[in-house]
Amino acid sequence: MANEVDFLEKQISKHSQLKQEMEQGEAYFKQENIAIMNAKKEMAYDNGKTTVATENPFASNVKLPSGFFPQQVKQKVNYLINNEMTLSDQEDETFEIFPNLVKDLRSLGKKVSYKIYGAWQFYIEDGEVKYKVIDGDEIYPIFLSNSEKPDLIMRHYKNMTNEERAIIYSNKIKMVYVKEKNKWKYLGESPVMQNEITRNDEVIGAETIDLGMPPFAICYNNDLMETDLKPIKKQIDIYDRVDSDFANNIIDFQEIYYTLKNYGGQNIGEFMKQLKKWKTANLPSDGEIGYKQLKVPTEAKMTFLKKKRADIYENGMSVDINEIAAGNSTVIAIQAMFENLNFKLNDFEMEFMDFWEQVKTLTNKFNAIIGNGVVLDNKLQFDRSMLMNKLEKANIQKTQVETIGLLSGIFDDETLSELTLELDIVKENIDIDKEELMKRLEAEKQSITLDE
Repeated sequence: MANEVDFLEKQISKHSQLKQEMEQGEAYFKQENIAIMNAKKEMAYDNGKTTVATENPFASNVKLPSGFFPQQVKQKVNYLINNEMTLSDQEDETFEIFPNLVKDLRSLGKKVSYKIYGAWQFYIEDGEVKYKVIDGDEIYPIFLSNSEKPDLIMRHYKNMTNEERAIIYSNKIKMVYVKEKNKWKYLGESPVMQNEITRNDEVIGAETIDLGMPPFAICYNNDLMETDLKPIKKQIDIYDRVDSDFANNIIDFQEIYYTLKNYGGQNIGEFMKQLKKWKTANLPSDGEIGYKQLKVPTEAKMTFLKKKRADIYENGMSVDINEIAAGNSTVIAIQAMFENLNFKLNDFEMEFMDFWEQVKTLTNKFNAIIGNGVVLDNKLQFDRSMLMNKLEKANIQKTQVETIGLLSGIFDDETLSELTLELDIVKENIDIDKEELMKRLEAEKQSITLDE
């Protein structure tokens, strides 16, 4: 039993290292960006012995966590797992078993992007095959051999009574542990799934079923076991600090401060009272009053933030939709932007394809146990072209309308009318003038989004 407990504690220790990254990823996905939310404004003062740093109660400390990370995660997932996703075969059978398949896959994709991996745990209830979603911070894959698939899966959680428990699953058995007085206790093992053995309609025993794998289909974000946050976290932290400091500078420096020379009043409070009430101040003949206001280097900071924004999207291999919506990019430039995203999605798609193979294996195994003859043998088919087609169409239509404007200075009205009637955009909007048409096209481009 000591060996079983030692083994469990080693796995929990390994898992805890990943959980730190998962917690960080989840925080940034919820726009609770740790670096900026924990930022403090400090000041120094002399306590008579040494200089001490303490929080500055007079300085503005507005915190503006950016939303780059959740935007990029949603962009990646919704671009890959959109409503155009199909199955190569057996759609009716598959959606009967998984009625919310697209929604569930999309939810899983978002979570694994910031929690490294997640799983569907399969089980049988009321004679039906069911599954529940298990987040990465609750399970840990254990590799004992050189296989690419985990030999064991550890689930570590707290139950409804807040009791800390752990279960290690193999393809046949599960080993159960409970934590009592800060020490783990091994409770023993039992079959993951078993069949009753009957004779003359009488149950005489049970047979342990070999599932071929632990009852979890695991989806990984990538083969590096990393979140999508890792390559862009430092860039986001810098952006958040500068953006927040920018706001704090404006708040702190917007007030005018005064400079006084040879002021004869009792104190500064008296001076401010006189100035506020009477708009005047008593000064000696050689006295002088002046005012100053600190200037915030707005242009430099805006330039820096723009560059950091570009760095975040480049390092995150994502597309900045604001750049496209602003109309500053050509179709070729837009296609180049999407190439980076497609490179990232190539790996992500492979992870989902592998996940689906695990789902089918477990579904078919559990179907056989309950006597359901359905055997799934299909593939997920993703469609990434939907948004790109919309963007291309919008840009092409805009170019066509601009072309009409150029032709108007070359051809007579009759020839121009014949030429422009052949343009698709004119055929579709023949009763609309150019100005209104351009407004509609721009509105259509603005409405195109990856964040569903």
